[in-house]
Formats: sequence, C-alpha cells, structure tokens
Amino acid sequence: MKLILTPFKGRSEHELTFTIHTDGTKLICDYHLAGDIEQLSLAFDGGGARKLYLWLDTCFELFIKPDTGGRYYEFNFASNGDWNVFRFDEYRGPLAESDDFTACSRIIGITREHLHLRAEISPADHVLRGKINFLPAVVLKLKTGEEFFLASHHSSPEPDFHDHTTYKNGLEF
Repeated sequence: MKLILTPFKGRSEHELTFTIHTDGTKLICDYHLAGDIEQLSLAFDGGGARKLYLWLDTCFELFIKPDTGGRYYEFNFASNGDWNVFRFDEYRGPLAESDDFTACSRIIGITREHLHLRAEISPADHVLRGKINFLPAVVLKLKTGEEFFLASHHSSPEPDFHDHTTYKNGLEF
C-alpha cells in the first residue's frame, strides 16, 4: 500500500511517500522523502538505540491500532537508527515504552534530493493478529527550526497523530 503524506498546514518543499507491507511475520515500512535533504535537521551520529523524545527532531512515525479496543501503539524512528515504541491503553494515556514489538530502522539511500528510510516492526506472538488500522506520519524539522507535521490523514483544528479518527488505513496482519 502506497500513501502520500501531506503537511497539516502550509506547503512543505519536501514530498513524502510511505509504503507498507507484511511478509507475514513483520511490517515493512518505507519512507521516501524528496526535496532538499540538506535543509533537514537529521541525526547521523550514534544510532540504533532505544531513545525517548525522538519527535523533537525529524522523526518518522507510525501509529497502529488493532481493529478492536482502545489500545494503540506509536513507533518513532530517527535517521540514525534510534527508535522507540510506546503503548497507549487509551487516547493519549500515560506514555509507556512497550516491549510488545521489536523494531529497527536504517537509511537505505540518501542523496542531496532523496532520503529512503526503512523501518521493520516485528510483533510479539500475542500482539497484532487480524486487521489493524494505522496512520503514517512524519515530524519534519528544518535546520531553521521550522516544523512540518505530515500524515496521510489529519485531525482538526490542530495536528494530532493520536486521534484515532485519522487511522483510516487498514491492513490484515
């Protein structure tokens, strides 16, 4: 499934497409960002660690909600491979890191005009069977400090990636 992510307000000089598929054991997500990559605030040092507050910089995100119940998950991926996964039992419930998944991400390719980040998400055996609803999103931060909130669907009147009414994309897992 391929989706175009659009900014909540205004017009970003960057275009973003997102694809997702499953191989039966994991979700494979590709974020393709086109535009002047050198304008972006990206992390390249270190990487591969579980970290909090990745959304304070450029952050590739995915929100997943099983078809039933109020529980949902937030996945955060940074350009250097840092990541995190949070579980919420209710809308914006207490922030709690989750071990229901293993996750990793890496840059597949980067040029001055294109960045391709791949994230792979593997659920534990007791998690995510059946239909899931999801929202791909990106917090795009420029070196100037300007931020754009991109997603396949948006809430109103403010950007809110936790708003389940925006989880309009579905997938069988």
